[in-house]
Amino acid sequence: TAMHASGSGRPPPDPEACMAVARGFVDLRDRGFVRAAHAAGRGGIAVALAHMVLASDFGLRIELGEGPDAARGLLFGENLGRYLVAVPPEHEDAVRGAAGARRLGIVTDGPPRLAVTCDGAAAIDLDASTLRRAFHGEVSR
Repeated sequence: TAMHASGSGRPPPDPEACMAVARGFVDLRDRGFVRAAHAAGRGGIAVALAHMVLASDFGLRIELGEGPDAARGLLFGENLGRYLVAVPPEHEDAVRGAAGARRLGIVTDGPPRLAVTCDGAAAIDLDASTLRRAFHGEVSR
């Protein structure tokens, strides 16, 4: 399960809140509840999702209930105190309760691919090769 942990679902407004979220994340990691993680700062959650796909042999299927405008803020907002974590299904409830995390989607087998839907409509659907070229500035607009 791919989850977004940031306390209330919005980035913490101050350094103390960021530290509390970080400590909570470290506790969850140390308890073995987290299989993979990425801080979602520069580039927002969208870049963190892409990095996770590129660093693995798995894909991510993300389902955002928000419409396109709200989803843009969630995906590309550059805020401190946000972590993207991959959690085994058996630990999802514990992580949600401890970190105030929200479920974003699932980790998929098969070819590495990032697929994001916003309110049911496809927003991002890129294979790892395309993501890699984009990170190296090789994708035309």
